Parts: sequence; structure tokens; C-alpha cells
Amino acid sequence: MDTVSNELQSLRRAIRDVVAVSTFPAIWLQNTPNQIADSLAEMLYSTLRLEFTFVSICNCGRDFIRKAYTRQGFLKSNDVDAIYQNLAPLFSAEWRSNIIKGFTHPLSGEGSVQLIIIAIGTVSKHNVLVAGSTRKDFPTETERLVLNVAVNQAAVTIEQKLAQERAEHAERAIRESEARYVLASRATRDAIWDWNLVTNQILWNEAMHTEYGYSLEVMNGDATWWYEHIHPEDREHVVEAIHQIIESGEQNWHHEYRYQRADGTYATVFDRGYVVHLNGKPVRMLGAMQDVSIRKEAEEKIKALHQQAEAVRQELRDFIEQSPAAMYMVKGPQHEFTLANSHYLKLVERGMDKLIGKTIREVFSESEDGWFLSLANRVYQTGVPFVGKEMPFRNPAGKECFLNVVYQAFRASDGKILGLLGFAHDVTEEVLARKKAEELATDLQVAVQARDDFLSIASHELKTPITSLKLQIQMISRSLMKSSVRNIPKGRLEKMLISSNRQIEMLVNLVDDLLDVSRIINGKLLMKPSLMNLADMVNEVVERFQDQLDSSKISLTINADKDVIGVWDWHRLEQVFTNLLTNAIKYGNGKPIQVQVKNLETSVSLSIIDHGIGISKENQGIIFNRFERINAVDTYSGLGLGLLIAKEIVTTHGGKILVESELEKGSTFTVELPIKAPGSVDEIVIPSLSLRSMS
Repeated sequence: MDTVSNELQSLRRAIRDVVAVSTFPAIWLQNTPNQIADSLAEMLYSTLRLEFTFVSICNCGRDFIRKAYTRQGFLKSNDVDAIYQNLAPLFSAEWRSNIIKGFTHPLSGEGSVQLIIIAIGTVSKHNVLVAGSTRKDFPTETERLVLNVAVNQAAVTIEQKLAQERAEHAERAIRESEARYVLASRATRDAIWDWNLVTNQILWNEAMHTEYGYSLEVMNGDATWWYEHIHPEDREHVVEAIHQIIESGEQNWHHEYRYQRADGTYATVFDRGYVVHLNGKPVRMLGAMQDVSIRKEAEEKIKALHQQAEAVRQELRDFIEQSPAAMYMVKGPQHEFTLANSHYLKLVERGMDKLIGKTIREVFSESEDGWFLSLANRVYQTGVPFVGKEMPFRNPAGKECFLNVVYQAFRASDGKILGLLGFAHDVTEEVLARKKAEELATDLQVAVQARDDFLSIASHELKTPITSLKLQIQMISRSLMKSSVRNIPKGRLEKMLISSNRQIEMLVNLVDDLLDVSRIINGKLLMKPSLMNLADMVNEVVERFQDQLDSSKISLTINADKDVIGVWDWHRLEQVFTNLLTNAIKYGNGKPIQVQVKNLETSVSLSIIDHGIGISKENQGIIFNRFERINAVDTYSGLGLGLLIAKEIVTTHGGKILVESELEKGSTFTVELPIKAPGSVDEIVIPSLSLRSMS
């Protein structure tokens, strides 16, 4: 009887607890997830008289609500977290059964607690109930029944709450979306359209009325109305393009075309749309048509301005290219080339690809840029133009040119310097021509001065023998007037005739020198080379000078090889040697003279050495010039033509004449000749010489 009585009491208590638990869902529907968790944990704790209850509920995916009830002093502060952390891996292990597991969990102090974990529905694995008791038989069948009922009721309530919240959230989102659409539709001037591809109906917003002038009654209807108002020239390809997008399964479309307003005018529009698909089929298309007429007009104006600017730029390029001067344009402080004509490319010997887009420093090395980089910097910094005349410039080939240049800054509308225009006119030919003219003028002055000097010298040189000859003739004439020739002493008459003959020879030599210079200038000095012995010629000339050497008490020694044979003009080499020997006697201060004749296998040499006044270093380069005399005319006679004639004769023989001298120590003149003079054995003509080459 006692056993039956106990079972009846347990049953009545279980029924009471189940009924109590069943009343909570009606209340929970009005509660928040936080309140449901709190109510469930407290209800089970008090109804089943447990030592511990713990509830975790996911708050619509946003966060987790945790509520725990425990008998005072039964659990410490860290026991709840420890229980949750240790049991968390089991939350999804047995998802389909309500009562997951029962086991003993040690407490942080003494003793342990019997725990069971129950999943609250299937919405989230984090929705769980943990119940604990110190009784060994926990949970009993009655307690399992109460726990299952409570958890099932909580799960149903939570799922209903979540469904209700999702519905409310979706409804709010729709209302907000519609409100945003209305506001956006009113705020924008775009004509927004909604095309039902199933019924072929199009709905438009108010912009179709405000921007294009159509009433709502007219514009909302079949898509054909939209087609008919597309410009006839654009209609076919617009309709074809939009249907191609719809039928191809793509989603985005855009097109620019002309669309008719209600007043009959056309607006340029940019139309774009998005295709909505359902089960792979297009059912709807949303889009917006924007009036871009103003932008289009602006673009056309900008395009026209660009074309005008390009035309102006082309005219500028043509002008620069056709300019007779070298022209170029650089921009920025680094002077980057932006434009150059063919004259400039030719001047600097660069191709266009090596110039445009590069700076002056990149194009020209420091040795090439010379002055123009520093001038470009100055004009760019100051804005003051620079004009230069006959500026020297060395091109990449090393040729020196002369340029007239102009550097001019060009500015923006605000006055800021943007770059430089450069002009360069090659005046090299003009400069060289002027310099040539200046040289010719100088040569002419030199020639005139030489002529005056010559006339003065020639007058002096010619007057001396003529005066002496005249005196001799007068003396003979007076003697004849006083008595006959027989009465004049023979010795005296002979002496007078010899003196007269010497003066005549001087005149003849002077005239011959003048004639030779004239022949040299005109290229008519004839040479008649033949086989000869140079030593024989030297001995013969020295023999003719012996009386003069004896009277001047000058000793002369000859050191000559025996046979110095070659093909030369005897008379002309005799003329050369005579001139050199005469100079040695004239300027030798009466000191000994040595003559050397040497055979050098392929050539020969003839040297005349004196120990007289000598020639300074600076004068050694000019003694072979025409009419050149480095000594006073009153002291030494002569026209100053001898060395010039000697040099030309030796040069024509293919040889050269050298001089070594030092003041007050004498001079050595050496003639070097090849064995055979160039040209045939017949006549050799000396090339014509310019006046300048002889000065």
C-alpha cells in the first residue's frame, strides 16, 4: 500500500509540474529571448527543486543569452563557465535526441553534481539546457518528462519568436526599401522604369512626366509605347541590343540613343537596365533613363574646341616646320622637348624619336650643350627674352657653326611661364664669308703694304746700281771729252768697265728675281731637269764667288761626297745655292762658311753654314715670305725675294728647305732633294700660287 501511495503522489506531482510548465509558452511569446532563458532556468530550478540549472539561447544569431540558477553556495563563480566550456563540444554530437547525456561533473570545491544536457530545438546548436542535482538517481522518469515538456515548449516558442522577428524584419526592410525607392525616384531626374517581361507592361516614375512631359495615363502601359518614341534612326539597334541581352541570359544592359519628348524634340539619353531571372528565365527588368543632352552638347562643344585647338596646333606645327629657321619648343624647368622642326633636327643631328619627350640634359652631353642650357635656365626663371648674334655651336660631328638665336618664354593665361620657344638661324656661311672677306681685306692690306714696301725697296735697290753705273759712264764721258780713249790709262779704264758690268749684273739679277716671282704666281716658272752632279754645281758656283770671298777675306770650305748624282734642273738649283751663299756672305759677319754636300741613298742634302748674326725663333717662320726682310734696308741690300724663290724651286723638285739658327751664333740652311725630281725628265711647271700662300 505504501508503495502504491508513493507512486500516486509522484504521478500527481508530475502531472502538476507538466501542467505548470505547459502554461509558460503563452507568456513566453510576449517575452524577449533573455526573458525566456531566465524564466525557463528559474521555473525548472524551482519546480524540480534542483541544485543547478543553466540555459543558453542564441539571440536571433546576434549574440548568446546565458542564465544560470544554483542553490546558494553550491557552485562557485567559475563553475558555470567550466561546465559550459567542457560540455560545448557535445552540443551538436547528438543533435536529434533531446536528452543528450547524463554524467557526473566534479565541482571546484568538494563533491560533484549529476548533469544532463538537453538540446532546445534545432535552430541553433548553442540553444541548450543543463540541469544538475546531487541525487544519484537524477533524473527520474518524472523529471525527464517535465524536462522534455519544458524544453519542447521553449523550442516551439523560440522558433515562433524567431519566425515572428524574421517576418517583422522583412516587413520593415520592404517598407524601408519602398520608402528609399520613392525618395530616390523623387530625388533623381532619371526616368526609372520597371518592365514586366511576362506581361510586357512598363511602369515609369514621375520623372517621365517632369523631365519628358508625358502624363502618367499615357506612359504606363505596353512596352511598344517606349519603342515608338525612340528616334527612328536609333530604334532598330536599341531594340535589338536590349533583346539580345534578355535572351542571352546576361543581366546588365546600357545604351545611348535619342528619345522623343512630349513636345516632339529629342533628348539624348543614357539608358541602363538590370534583368531579373526566376528559375533561369527572365521575368523582369529594372532600369533608369538619364537625360544627357546637356552633357552631350558639352561634349560636342568640347570636341569642336579640341578640333579647333588641334587645327591651331597643326597650323603651328606647319608654321614651325616650314620656317626657314631651326625652331623648337621645350616645357617645364627641365626643358623637355615637345616640338621641333626638321631644320633643328638637322642642326643637332638627332632624330625626332631621340628628342621629343626628353630634356636638354638627356639629349645633349655637358660638352655639347655649351651655352644654351644656361641661357634656357635664365630665360625660364626671369622671363626676359634673349637674343644672341653669331653664337658659336659645335654639332655632334665636331663641326663649329655660328647661330643667331632667340629664346622666348611662353606663358599660361595667369602669366605663369610654361616653357620656351627657341629660334636658331644658321649663319655659319655668312660668318665664314665675312671672315674670309676680312681675311682677304687683311691680305689686300698686306699686299698693298708689301707693294709699297717693295716699291720702296726696289727703288732703293735699283737706284744704287743705276747711280753707280751713271757715275761710271759720266766719268768715262768726261775723260773722252778731255782726250781720246788712248790717253786713258788701261788699268783705270778696265776698273771702270768691271764696276759698270757689276752694276749691270745687279740690275739683271733684280729683274730676274722679279720675273721669277711673277712666273711663280702665274704658274709659269719652268723646270728642265736632267742628269747632273750636285757637287760639280756647288764647286762651279763657289769658284765664281772666289774673288768676292777673297776681297771680303772670308774663308769657305767644301765638304762634298764625290758623286752626288740626280735628275734636277741645274740652272734652278744653281739659283737656289747662289741665293743661300749670297746670304751667308751678306749676314756672316766675315766669318768662315762651310758647305756640305751629302749622298743619302734615296736623297741628297746641301747645307750652307755661317756663323753670323743668326735669325730669332719668331722670325724663322716668316723669312720665306715674299718681300720679307728682318734686317734694316739701309744695312743690308736686297728685295727679300731670294728665299721665297729658293723654297718654291726646292718644293717643286719634291724636296724641302730647312733652317736652324740662333741669334749671334749663325744659321744653317739645308736643302733636301730626292734623287729624281717628280714629273718627267722634260719640263716641270711650278703650280700656280696664290698671293696669300706667298705672304
